[in-house]
Amino acid sequence: MAAPSAHELDVLDDATARHEQRVAHLLESKAALEKRHAELIEFRHVVRETASFFTVSDSRECLTTGRDCRQRADEPRIEPGRRI
Repeated sequence: MAAPSAHELDVLDDATARHEQRVAHLLESKAALEKRHAELIEFRHVVRETASFFTVSDSRECLTTGRDCRQRADEPRIEPGRRI
């Protein structure tokens, strides 16, 4: 088996450099996506806790003030613990 020519080595070197750049770009994208995923999980938790707070707060207000707290048809219903 003959040794690769200088041209073949140059072609392989260029291809390797392109692949290395692509892998580096993919790793950067993966890191950015993982960071964004963690942020979205945190935001989801905040939304759930906020919904739970307002549900409990509204219930307490209804009990203490005696006001009519039935759900209006035009208000969205948010239930604590519901997957968002």
